[in-house]
Amino acid sequence: MLLGAAGVVVALCALAGARPVEAAWTDSEYATASVTSTSMVAPAKNGCSVNLGLSVTYNWVNASTGAPRTGYVFEVYQAGVLKGSSSPAASATSVSTSGLLGTLLSGVTYDVRLSAANGLWRSPVATGTFAVTVLGVVTSCTW
Repeated sequence: MLLGAAGVVVALCALAGARPVEAAWTDSEYATASVTSTSMVAPAKNGCSVNLGLSVTYNWVNASTGAPRTGYVFEVYQAGVLKGSSSPAASATSVSTSGLLGTLLSGVTYDVRLSAANGLWRSPVATGTFAVTVLGVVTSCTW
């Protein structure tokens, strides 16, 4: 009986003009992409100087490689606590501690950190220090 039903289906297909076909699917489209990564490059230290015992100026060389920077972040810390900060422009090559701290604490060493920035992205940090005597005079800096 099964053979009879199959024969009827074949006969009906022949009458309707249906022909058996091979089905295939191909898609020659494809996509390619390349990915490039970069990072923010830390500013290259270029010395520091004490200004009349009142402040310190830190100098650096702008990196010509890496991700573009839109500015810098300069921070002054005392015992791990942020005491002052500024945002030098992207083209800046120096920054001073003048005006960042209301008063210099006597007998304290301050840590400074400078990084290139672009939005939330930051470069590795360039670090330095400056020391203040018991009389509140800046005596030395490292960079």
